[in-house]
Amino acid sequence: MAADVVEQVVESFAACEAMWLCIAPEGTRKQVDRFRSGFLRIAAGAEIPILLLVFDHGARAIRLGPLCLPGPDPERDREVIELWYRPYQVMRKA
Repeated sequence: MAADVVEQVVESFAACEAMWLCIAPEGTRKQVDRFRSGFLRIAAGAEIPILLLVFDHGARAIRLGPLCLPGPDPERDREVIELWYRPYQVMRKA
């Protein structure tokens, strides 16, 4: 099912002259140990860059990160993106 969604979004990008898509890389609202890969597969399939963005609640700011182009190694891309987000991760309560 997730592969179908990725393909549908890639096809939507191909059909549009201009389009913005915002995706939470966690793929969920709950705490996760690592990001899901759908957003990377969409970017690679549509040949579009990924703009990193975070809502920094502590500083009451929206921060824009680097523009990332998907490379040949999606796992490496995911690790680089997770590293950029690490300072903004919410701490779990014990």
